[in-house]
Amino acid sequence: MARSIFRNVLIIKRSEILKDRAVFDEIEKERIKIGATVADLCAEAGMSRQNYYRWRRGTGGIMQETREALTSALKRLRRDKKSGN
Repeated sequence: MARSIFRNVLIIKRSEILKDRAVFDEIEKERIKIGATVADLCAEAGMSRQNYYRWRRGTGGIMQETREALTSALKRLRRDKKSGN
């Protein structure tokens, strides 16, 4: 990703955005299976619930880094649920 001339603005190429709806279907199935709420998932992944719902609704796509953050957050939540925390 490149930075623009404006401060704190990232330039994202269209090829870097995943438009595959199966990504969210997998994330939602796993979230429901482990019994985590959207708030838990978003807090663990470091993202806002508004962005999560916007991506889940289908307006726009999701970046690979965000997908990786969500899947790793699901793994951490699954591990925490198994350990009983």
